[in-house]
Amino acid sequence: GTDRWYHIAVTYDGGTYRLYIDGIEVATEPGQALLYTSSHSLLGAMHNVDASDPKVKTTNYFKGRMDELRIWNVALTPEQLHQMMNQEIKETTLAGVPTGDVIGEIVPIAVNGLSWTDLEGYYRMEETCGFLTPNAGVINGKLRNIFDNEVQNAPLPYTTIAGGSGTWDDVATWTESVWNIPNSIGVNGTYIDWNIVETSHNIKSNIDIALLGLI
Repeated sequence: GTDRWYHIAVTYDGGTYRLYIDGIEVATEPGQALLYTSSHSLLGAMHNVDASDPKVKTTNYFKGRMDELRIWNVALTPEQLHQMMNQEIKETTLAGVPTGDVIGEIVPIAVNGLSWTDLEGYYRMEETCGFLTPNAGVINGKLRNIFDNEVQNAPLPYTTIAGGSGTWDDVATWTESVWNIPNSIGVNGTYIDWNIVETSHNIKSNIDIALLGLI
């Protein structure tokens, strides 16, 4: 759909690519590892190698918004994806000194089995124009053909707003209309029980709710 945010992840474990949507595995494909290359990478478009006109060197533009680009050098597990899906991440510190673990910004628990050095590139998309400075890694990104600031409204985490009936299953209870209700049904009929929610209002519910974190 084009009316809501999705979390998309692709992993490769040495023989199989796996596609996840909102932390749910939806497809697998055997294949070889990507080749190392010095070429630039594109996000949100495809390089057209057959185009002779430099104006059409890119095609297949993504018609949507993106946030939180993370490039790892290890294949993440479903549990790791779930823990990081609804929050930004950072490196743990002790007395101001980095210690190398990956921790959530909202739920401050280290992600088991991951090191900050496993993160080759991390881009929070916080810049308004020009270069994208990495929060991890050393390679700058560059925003192209982007002329307007966009509201950062990805569910990082889900938050509430005063309005509607004040019930959990009322979309007006939640800050953004581009969110599914937390703990709703995912793309394959599975309930997503790893959302992170930060409430600022009294919320009523007549159903059981399962979450990764509730503040």
